[in-house]
Amino acid sequence: MAFNKMDALFFIGFGLGLALMMKQMYSMNKQLVAAKKEALTDPLTDLLNYRAIVNLVEEESFRLLHSEEQLTIVFFDIDYFKRINDAYGHAVGDIVLHELGDYIKYMLRGKAMLGRFGGDEFVIVLPNTNANQSKALMEIFRGELANTLFASKHVKGGVKVTISSGTATYPEDGSTFSELLNSADQAMYLAKTVGSNRVYTGSEAKLITQSINTSSPGTSSACCRVPCNNVVQNQKELVHGST
Repeated sequence: MAFNKMDALFFIGFGLGLALMMKQMYSMNKQLVAAKKEALTDPLTDLLNYRAIVNLVEEESFRLLHSEEQLTIVFFDIDYFKRINDAYGHAVGDIVLHELGDYIKYMLRGKAMLGRFGGDEFVIVLPNTNANQSKALMEIFRGELANTLFASKHVKGGVKVTISSGTATYPEDGSTFSELLNSADQAMYLAKTVGSNRVYTGSEAKLITQSINTSSPGTSSACCRVPCNNVVQNQKELVHGST
């Protein structure tokens, strides 16, 4: 079968059209990938955002239903972060958040997922990690932060920060993301209540709260987030022992 000039022009045009269509599809795919990443990324710190963390924990929890592995989430925030904003301005506060995120991410070395929950609150997802292991890890981070300065290029002498952390382990502290987060949140709040710059597990927080409620009926629990002075003192005594 002989091809004439018109046939040749047709095939050339068809090839060019196909190439253009493939280029457009490739561009659209890149845009979709970028949009998906943006939807799951915190713009300030470039870490996972709330939605991404929720999806990750729910997927892991479903997977662990048929295994004996454990999963721990850590909820932590910067102690007295408002003072940093008040003293140096919100721009420096944002730099501290970004640098702290980078620092913790580096310390995790790809063995866990780190996200910014909002404000100065962060979440770490630790696969195949129990409560004691997660607490030991956060204690190491606390010690390292004591020798670390942030925003040094913007503040003379840099900014020192401490963090308060609470951990919650699947399945003993909860079987859903909301249950785990609530348990870790209450453990973190207990850490802040008794002096900040501490780490408590979900089970420790429950034990201390139950002891307080038993010894002081009618008082606010650690879950209320507005503890009265005698509850704070009781928590200190339970954690550190009577002097």
